[in-house]
Amino acid sequence: MPKTPLVNQSEVKEFLEIYQSEETSAIKAISEGNHSEAYSYNVGEKEYVVRFNEKDDGFWKDKYAYKIFSSEVIRIPKIDSIGIYKAGIFYSISERIMGETV
Repeated sequence: MPKTPLVNQSEVKEFLEIYQSEETSAIKAISEGNHSEAYSYNVGEKEYVVRFNEKDDGFWKDKYAYKIFSSEVIRIPKIDSIGIYKAGIFYSISERIMGETV
């Protein structure tokens, strides 16, 4: 049976309108990601990704990986924020970088 989505696109839009101090645009679901639901969006010329998950431990691991391993060779997105979206659902906001998911 398919998993029920944690959030839908209109909920993401509402969340970003509250979270971001500037207007967001080009919100769309990203199909990649085994553990989180991810959406890309823009604030001005900058591109970001917001992810939602029932646990936040993966987000903290990603933040640690950026701090320890990120380089010109190993590109890991910088996480700007980790928090609680609503009861039982966490979010992470990071810069968007292009490349292959490993």
